[in-house]
Amino acid sequence: MTDTQELDDAVAAAQPGDDVPVAEMPAQLVLVDPRSLVVDANVRSEVLLDRAFVGSVKDLGVLVPISARRCEGGVLKVVLGQRRTLAAVEAGRDLVPVFVIDAPDEEKAAEIARIVEQVVENDQRAGLPDADRVGAFEQLSLLGLSAAQIARRTRTPARAVRTALEVTGSAVAAGAMRRHDLTLEQAAVIAEFDGDAEAVEALTAAVQREPERFEHVVQRLRDDRAERVARAQVAESVGVPIVEQPGYGSSSPVQRLTHLKPAGGPDGTELSVRAHSGCPGHAAYIVDRGSWSAPRWDPVYVCTDWQRHGHEPRYADADRRTLAGEVMTEEQKAERRLVIENNRAWESAQTVRRRWLREFLGRRSTPKDAPQWVAATVAAGTFELQKALDDGFTLAIDLLGLATEPQWRRASGKRHPVAEAAMASTPARAAVLTLGLLLGGIEAGTDRHSWRRPTATTRSYFATLERWGYVLSDVERLVLADPDSDHEADARNDAGTEAEKAERPAAGEQPDAATADSNVEGAAERLA
Repeated sequence: MTDTQELDDAVAAAQPGDDVPVAEMPAQLVLVDPRSLVVDANVRSEVLLDRAFVGSVKDLGVLVPISARRCEGGVLKVVLGQRRTLAAVEAGRDLVPVFVIDAPDEEKAAEIARIVEQVVENDQRAGLPDADRVGAFEQLSLLGLSAAQIARRTRTPARAVRTALEVTGSAVAAGAMRRHDLTLEQAAVIAEFDGDAEAVEALTAAVQREPERFEHVVQRLRDDRAERVARAQVAESVGVPIVEQPGYGSSSPVQRLTHLKPAGGPDGTELSVRAHSGCPGHAAYIVDRGSWSAPRWDPVYVCTDWQRHGHEPRYADADRRTLAGEVMTEEQKAERRLVIENNRAWESAQTVRRRWLREFLGRRSTPKDAPQWVAATVAAGTFELQKALDDGFTLAIDLLGLATEPQWRRASGKRHPVAEAAMASTPARAAVLTLGLLLGGIEAGTDRHSWRRPTATTRSYFATLERWGYVLSDVERLVLADPDSDHEADARNDAGTEAEKAERPAAGEQPDAATADSNVEGAAERLA
């Protein structure tokens, strides 16, 4: 019989407080009520209890035992497994397996001294591999040392210790670290997504196949997770059935209430949410208003079968424009999905890119070819650069780490923060500040349309970032595609624009995100 089978059998028959006999375990393994555990200070600054993880714990229980120390009065304090403990409580589990460290003080002191000595000795000789370091820090934590104490005694940065302890709380991350020779930071990210099998698989694949794009994969997964949580919260708050966003044309019985009116009502009469709430077809879909909007995720109320439930088009000409227009082809639907997917990918890439820019602009001197690029960019006098000048390089101030209080504005009459920094800096650092002004200004002019409608300035900007060490994501690489040789890309652009046009609202209706995108794009093209 395997150890796993023995543990399963023991769990099935045990009562709270019973010892579970598992061979060669370094600590006592007991089954306890998770509500009796004390969750003390932990390396996780934020506990993410997504539904999938809680559901897994509810169905399968806690598969990796929690680690705890027995304190005065027999209280068990969690050392490793805060997330598992809280998920077990949330899932209503009666029992969870817990490793309990209960050694005499003198034995613990000797063991701590031995482990610390080994860590320091290996670091002084050849450097301890990350996987071994994680194991050592786990043992020290189980013996009662806090992250700060481990950092001090092993002369390791506190952040590295906290990251290592986070990895020890995830069997998936610890296992992946050993199998795939992950860095500590990569393993910590996998620990962050423990419980999401698809995410862990994507991260592991990225480490093996495209480690240089690992950050892009991580950011997209984080954004997707945040989107799922936000959508679920909106869906729960509206209290109506949630449906997929309807297609276009008369083939879809699902229509937005803003396109409908009560039967027999005057032309333009609004079918309000309150008036429609008693209809059997009352439902909603969730729409993304864009990262610039607050709130970002909004419900759009619909009737799931407007004709059968006796509603009418809100305007006389709506039959032509919205309800009985041409049905989107499968190709158009696919192109629209591509636009939506790349728009979301662009926002994730933007987060990674701006994080890279902040680190890049902390350097003491510019790249060797930066003066040539600066001169050529300034001489071009493009729309993006002019707009950046008008806006006062607000983003550049942030990217250069020049936070001001109160936030600087041109109308304030105060000297620009970059000017203040330049007067107090070396000539080399002043050149970095100048470079930061241009990079920040052009970066501020990029948005989710840049991958479809790149200008010459945008292409130069992304090519330069790549030359200076930034790894472009797949959607960012579309900016550098040759527009004259990629007819298929042109077709995608046109299809995306048509898809956006199809979402334009009826007269008097607030535009949705896609319509707003199309309007902004048109305005930018006219100004350019």
